[in-house]
Amino acid sequence: AACPPAEPYTLGAGDRIQLDVFNVPEYTREYQVLADGSLNLAIVGRVPVQGLTLEQASNAIRARYAPFLRRPIITVLLTAPRPLNVAVSGEITRPGSYSIPITG
Repeated sequence: AACPPAEPYTLGAGDRIQLDVFNVPEYTREYQVLADGSLNLAIVGRVPVQGLTLEQASNAIRARYAPFLRRPIITVLLTAPRPLNVAVSGEITRPGSYSIPITG
């Protein structure tokens, strides 16, 4: 049986991304998705990225920079995914909420 294709990763609060704005090194750097699901970027301010794939986020950021930069080329890379929060309950020794870092 074939495995279904993996769903593309969607951004959320706590994710760390590398934003590369081609030929504009002063805007190229690492950002963290804020608690409200947005990025606070130079010149354009807050850009909502909650629930967007990396490609969709790149397109949204490109659209925001278009009035300020001629044909902006934007690349968004995930550098550190947000931790996964898991609640454990029942007849166990240590019930509660745990944060599991995602690696690999």
